[in-house]
Amino acid sequence: MVLVAHPLQVEPVAFATQRNALLALLFSLAALLAYTDALGSDGSGAVRRRLYVLSLVFTVAALFSKATALSLVLVIGLVDLYLRRGDTLRSTLLRITPHAVATLLAAGLHVAVAQRRGVLQGAASPVDFLKRLLQAVFIPEFYVWKALWPVGLCIEYDFDPVRAHSWLLVGMSALVGAVLVVVVLRGWRARTFAWFAALACGAALVPVLNLMPTHPLVADRYVQIPLVFFVPLLLAPLLSRLPTRAAVGLTVVLVVTLGALSFRQVPTWKSSESLFSHAIEVNPRATQSLGNLGMLLWDARRRDEANAVFERLAEVDPEDFQHDLVRGWQALDRGDLNLAERWLESAAGKSGTMKHLVYLKLGELHEKRRDLTAAVAAYERALAMARVTPAAGAHVEYLEAALRRLATRRRGSVRQR
Repeated sequence: MVLVAHPLQVEPVAFATQRNALLALLFSLAALLAYTDALGSDGSGAVRRRLYVLSLVFTVAALFSKATALSLVLVIGLVDLYLRRGDTLRSTLLRITPHAVATLLAAGLHVAVAQRRGVLQGAASPVDFLKRLLQAVFIPEFYVWKALWPVGLCIEYDFDPVRAHSWLLVGMSALVGAVLVVVVLRGWRARTFAWFAALACGAALVPVLNLMPTHPLVADRYVQIPLVFFVPLLLAPLLSRLPTRAAVGLTVVLVVTLGALSFRQVPTWKSSESLFSHAIEVNPRATQSLGNLGMLLWDARRRDEANAVFERLAEVDPEDFQHDLVRGWQALDRGDLNLAERWLESAAGKSGTMKHLVYLKLGELHEKRRDLTAAVAAYERALAMARVTPAAGAHVEYLEAALRRLATRRRGSVRQR
């Protein structure tokens, strides 16, 4: 009940396009249950084999649901070590080999898809990777804090203050690493429930440490599977030592409190505007939410409100292209092509995730000037960028239609000459 009522569960449930997180959780739990039953079943060898095969099927289903399930094989291995204390490590590795092979194949597929979509970034240098490694150790600490104190949840967290205190980050990372080593070494022989839950929670966090960075850096939906192990790790030692009535009373208080926090969190997902506005309220430096809210207001023809949001975005991040894009867009709508070109060229030199819009508008500008060659070049560049940008399907269709239209016009011009 504590797990279900926890506010960290709101995002994967309310975020319609992240239902794959729910599927990954469902199939991961099913795989763990089937594998556990296969190890401890009192049935015949045939029953055990069927349960084992079923665990492998559920593992594959989880792996193809979401990349956060890539560490499921590690958790299954921990289940094996926990339940089969008398077996050797070699026996465990042999039993989970089919699950490991399926995981490696799925990992290769996930990486290939991420690279094709342009959402996977590589390390620029060994120093960059080292910084990322230190940051990766801090990410579990961030999630632990959010699990213990689930207030101020949003879709875009600010990590700049963390990066600004690099020595603190190094110290905390070293401390967490030392604690983990102690837990592993001291718990290896006894293999207590706390040992299992702590390592399972850590293993489940491996895919979301951002070692192969994607966006966003952290998100509530990433910790659905790790939360399954963190909640009992936190509560089981406490509740098992309390009298029954006290344990029940504490659980009721926790469920009611967490449920009330979840109830407050759900309305932020009622619309895109409320979602982005809430993120900006929690994190004033939420640049992606500022850009998304600005474009949302812009598309709704609420231009004054949109301009105010983009002005705020330019103050927070002067290198974000969207402020210059909308300035050029407005000038283009007014017919001031020279001013529009200056703003759009400025936007092209800045950064952002939807840069194809800049070249789309440059294509429209050149088309108005009847410079078909420049228009085609701008549209082609925009199309190449849009094809690797998530949620740009409508722009891809628009650009393909624009290029077909210009190709027809150029053929007609050639025939006239």
